[in-house]
Amino acid sequence: MLSSADGAQAATRGGTLVFGRAIESQYLDPVHTAQNADIWLSLNLYDTLLLPADDGKGGTEPGLATGYTVSDDGKTVTFTLRPDIKFADGSPIEASDVKWSLDRARSKETGGEFAFLLSSIGSIETKGTDQVI
Repeated sequence: MLSSADGAQAATRGGTLVFGRAIESQYLDPVHTAQNADIWLSLNLYDTLLLPADDGKGGTEPGLATGYTVSDDGKTVTFTLRPDIKFADGSPIEASDVKWSLDRARSKETGGEFAFLLSSIGSIETKGTDQVI
């Protein structure tokens, strides 16, 4: 018979999170996550622009971005960031941060083994602090 979660406590700011798993991670850097253990950890540490919708149709829901638009020719996607997003230290996340992250992820020099998935992106630009194009 298993007992309930003895020792469970309410979250405390500045406390310690204990995360148990059966296998070790190799990377905490989301650009270099390729193994399941790394991916599982990254999914719990990092936010994405969009999230998969629970609609069974392949839709998306807002993540860091409130949404996106696609140009008439289908070649340009513009993401609009939520105004309230922040890094763990409290500093705001801006379009330039997203651009930096995507440029790093798609680079042959700094990207991981999945950089090729972003190779069709010709360029990434920003407009103001809240749009990534």
